[in-house]
Amino acid sequence: MGTVSGTSRGGRASACCASYARSVSIAPSTSGVRARTRALDDPGPLLDLLPDESPLSWVRGADGLVGWGVAARWTGVGPDRFADADDWWRAFVAGVDVQDEVGAPGTGPVAFASFTFGEDSPGSVLVVPRVVVGRHGDTAWITEFARGDGPSAVRSIAPVRPTGTLRFAVTAPPYAKPGARHVIAASVTLDERRFGPVGEGIVRVEGT
Repeated sequence: MGTVSGTSRGGRASACCASYARSVSIAPSTSGVRARTRALDDPGPLLDLLPDESPLSWVRGADGLVGWGVAARWTGVGPDRFADADDWWRAFVAGVDVQDEVGAPGTGPVAFASFTFGEDSPGSVLVVPRVVVGRHGDTAWITEFARGDGPSAVRSIAPVRPTGTLRFAVTAPPYAKPGARHVIAASVTLDERRFGPVGEGIVRVEGT
């Protein structure tokens, strides 16, 4: 799933419903809706922030974007699905009051995008998360959607689940030769430089 971001410059919003019969949008009226991006202190590993239900991510190493919740959603099908999605996105962001206090790539409204290869296959979708947390180098930020001047629905950034030790066991299949050796408590530590402190896996292989 990729991402698209930015603020509309106008000029194509009138085409947003040209292929309505083959596309569907789910979004409240953007009248009075604002998206605010503000700087954050280091939020920790981005993937640790994600909830279990419907998480969205575009992460490489320590940098990237994670999001959750749905501020708006578009689905479409057909040979014009890319143009329809672009028109919908431009019309959507044109109606949002964007307050971007960071001004970096990936700030402001962001949509996570996924498109099918076949033009008649369902599944092409844009999702605008309710909350996005991003980081690039030493810069971190959060973008939140709200209506009017109401308070943010997200008060702080905290991991949804604690990190810890992952344990699992693998048993040799019934057809394994008699006398297969046991490998017990073989410890595997993932590369923390790439994946963060995700803990250790303890592997146990039992022969028959």
